[in-house]
Amino acid sequence: MATVANPTPVTELCPACSSKGRKVAPLTVRALVKPELTGRVRDETYRFCESPACDVVYFSEQHPEQRFYRADLRVRVGQKETTPPIQVCYCFDWTTDDIERELRLTGDTTIPERIKRMVQQGYCHCETMNPQGSCCLGNVNKAVKEVRAKLAALPAPTLPSPNLGEGRVGAAPATRKPMKEKGALLATLGAVFTALLGTACCWLPLLLITFGFSAVGIGSFFEQYRPYFLTATFTLLAVAWYFTYRSAIWRVWARLQGKPAPASAVEACCATEATSAPAHSCCATEPEPKPAAVHCCCGIEAEPEAEDCCAPPAKTVAGQPARRRFTMRQFNQVMLWMATVMIVLFALFPQCIGLLLGGGGNSTAAVNPNAQQVVLELQGMTCEGCAATVQQALRQVPGVSQVQVNYDRAEAVLYFDPCCAVQPEALIDAVGKAGYTAQLKK
Repeated sequence: MATVANPTPVTELCPACSSKGRKVAPLTVRALVKPELTGRVRDETYRFCESPACDVVYFSEQHPEQRFYRADLRVRVGQKETTPPIQVCYCFDWTTDDIERELRLTGDTTIPERIKRMVQQGYCHCETMNPQGSCCLGNVNKAVKEVRAKLAALPAPTLPSPNLGEGRVGAAPATRKPMKEKGALLATLGAVFTALLGTACCWLPLLLITFGFSAVGIGSFFEQYRPYFLTATFTLLAVAWYFTYRSAIWRVWARLQGKPAPASAVEACCATEATSAPAHSCCATEPEPKPAAVHCCCGIEAEPEAEDCCAPPAKTVAGQPARRRFTMRQFNQVMLWMATVMIVLFALFPQCIGLLLGGGGNSTAAVNPNAQQVVLELQGMTCEGCAATVQQALRQVPGVSQVQVNYDRAEAVLYFDPCCAVQPEALIDAVGKAGYTAQLKK
């Protein structure tokens, strides 16, 4: 009778402290260990030890001798820390200190609910950011209970008043937004601002002349910095695009490398609920049994309609259709597309302004055959926008009936009636006030 070889035994207990570890994927271990240790991570199941007294963080089920310790990770492991700040949410950077501040300030906390909304919008990446490799809301809810118990045990007179002048403490936990969302908006606004500066050599002199101010030296000053402003513009624009669409970029990059695209946070959240092993449960840290109306992924009571964090956040009012909130992410996307169109127009402004204002020597208006003509040689023009600025300045000289400025030939052809002759000095002076130099062409 043939014998069957015994399979490799699976180790669920930490080899250092004998506490039961929860399963984590190699992807989580590979994402959180230091770069020089990623090559040691094998394609096999690991276990996460959350005992604060144990220095082991990950150990292999099949090869328990392969372990990764606290010092091997790039982040602090909140489940193992006993001194603040203790991280409870890695995707959105929440700590027990944040929970305590909000409870002291308002007597309640909305942090779990805000995390739930961000998960629904697809911002969560617990699989690669949280050391336990799964949804952190169980840890957050547990921390809320512990902080409540801690504050309840303190005598009322000893409760320090919150400092409203310190950064995000008084800045409203209820309005705090993810850092990357703020970064995307700031990068978008910065790109628009630098685009304005990068084209100021063309539109600013024209604006000053229109209102009767001198534009001497303005165009040449901004022209020398134009390449730097435009470089900063497109750099900031690229940063804004990355922050706004980073999840889609990661998925495309994974497909280009031939790897499976990472699932969205909501999909991963629902997938963990469907697993039968309790070690995969994202709420395994919850010490008390949850009623049937509580969703495992979110740790928050469901609506009467059995709404959960894997369903779209749409609520209805009697007699009215469901309405969706305009989220920060959607606002950033609208702003980004508008800013991109605006920046492209600004970048093309020097080449288009001549056509818009009739510059460039392409005027087909009829010229009075009896009109006198003066031709000026121009110096200092750097683009079609400069030609339009000179043309605008010369048109304001009394007696000039028609002006044609040609940027390629660096000259201006002026026509005026014999009865209203214009002195060349007045024309040269007008060009000088616009910030350029001119002389009669011989």
